[in-house]
Amino acid sequence: MKIKNHLLLIVLLVLVSFVFQNCKNEAPIQTTQTNPPSVPTGPGLVSPANESIVLEFNIPFTWQSYESATSYRFMISQDANFATGPLVDTSGLTNTNYTTHNVAFATGIYYYWRVIASTPSGNSPWSVVWRYRIVLPPPPAPILSSPDSGAINQLYAPLFTWHAAPTADFYRLQVSASSSFSPVLFDSNRIYTPQLQLPGLYLASNSHYFWRVNGSNSQGLSVGPWSTIWNFTTINGPEANTIKGTITFVDTNFVFNFGFYVASAYTSWPPPVQPVSEDSVNIVKVGNVYQATYRLPRLANGNYVVAMNLSNYISPINIIEGIYGCDTVHLNYSQCPFNPTRVTITNNFGVENINFLSWADTTQKIY
Repeated sequence: MKIKNHLLLIVLLVLVSFVFQNCKNEAPIQTTQTNPPSVPTGPGLVSPANESIVLEFNIPFTWQSYESATSYRFMISQDANFATGPLVDTSGLTNTNYTTHNVAFATGIYYYWRVIASTPSGNSPWSVVWRYRIVLPPPPAPILSSPDSGAINQLYAPLFTWHAAPTADFYRLQVSASSSFSPVLFDSNRIYTPQLQLPGLYLASNSHYFWRVNGSNSQGLSVGPWSTIWNFTTINGPEANTIKGTITFVDTNFVFNFGFYVASAYTSWPPPVQPVSEDSVNIVKVGNVYQATYRLPRLANGNYVVAMNLSNYISPINIIEGIYGCDTVHLNYSQCPFNPTRVTITNNFGVENINFLSWADTTQKIY
């Protein structure tokens, strides 16, 4: 009996559910939407458009008319939030345009502008903020002046000059041993006057070089064309910024666990362990004596003392053994100086035939 009652209850629930499903309205439910209140806006800006690049300093600005406006206030600032003092702040404008005159704009940086309207009921909101920057047209190619194209016997630190290019804020100079400027030997940018003296240590003796210049403005955003390419040849003489010579060993008692490997230029005596310049030394027998040639490159103008450095291959000890033109242990020179004669490099000219004596017996020292 209980089972029959349960079955009857289930049947009744199914019937009720069926009746309600058929009575359901399937039409979409209309919900009430509350639109947010519209935000008042200021005058609509027209030109220069946002993110514009402007090619001149006298800039015409325009905006849309504002309902019931009696006048406008126009503002330019370097601050997007206009928190600092504006560069231009003009009110009482009755037209929807304004052109800047005699404003100290800088090139290549962003400026921000906006407009507000005055109405009989008060001021409108400010317009949106747009920004622009001034990028001038590229300057023309500079006209080169000196050294003349094809010039010969030029020093190793020539003074390059050219005529100023209109609207150029700065210049770029390139020097190369190739007319294609690949590779570039010297490349200097941001030169603010139409001349530059090439530093030493770049040019070699009796060598041919090419040079050119271009100009830029607007913080380097506007780059002009290269000048014509001129060429010159350096003087034929001793290798630039280099000391060369021969070491003669007055003792042939070589100790083979030491290597004669560096001839160095020093600015004081006794010289420090670290040389200003160095070269490997290959000792050869010439007649009855042992000699080695050396080359000390890339030396700036100054005074130097040449010495022989013996390096022990077994231990990290470096021993300065020889001095320029003086060896009192093996040869009896009169008036041998305590401070050897210095070698002078002037105007980047190298010096040749700076020959000196050293020895091979590492047990001998002069100091």
